[in-house]
Amino acid sequence: MSASDLTRLFQMASLQHEAYKNFAGDDWHRYRTIRTHYEIERAELNRVYRIEYDTRLEVARTELLRRATQKQWDHRPRFVVNGRLDHQAIERQAHRQVRDAHISDLTKLEAMECDHLRALIEESRSRAPTPPPREAGPQELQRLKQSFQSAAPPRTRTR
Repeated sequence: MSASDLTRLFQMASLQHEAYKNFAGDDWHRYRTIRTHYEIERAELNRVYRIEYDTRLEVARTELLRRATQKQWDHRPRFVVNGRLDHQAIERQAHRQVRDAHISDLTKLEAMECDHLRALIEESRSRAPTPPPREAGPQELQRLKQSFQSAAPPRTRTR
């Protein structure tokens, strides 16, 4: 798990914590709607990735082969070993590119979800009334002191 994965995971957890702390009825409905929408989008993205994996792999492999075989005057392509193409390296690179593109798509989707949730939390905060700061005056302190003294049993020393 990379640092960016941990950052995204922490962002989602903190947004969920904020939601639990600040939301009321309608906000919860909108929160669940947003989460459900992005869960469906994520499932669809994964489904399409599994279905189209071979096609995407073939496109990536073709592009890598095209780049490796075109004439370059400055240096040899890294896929050429002793004048011949290294097909295994091209295959590995094509798999890597397809996986990285899918992970990039998932990351973009998750960033969009975080943005929507953050906007919902900010909207909820702006609607919620902020209570005035509470200052304890001398009368309230005296009342609290009396209530604590009456609630506590009397202290006696026993040996």
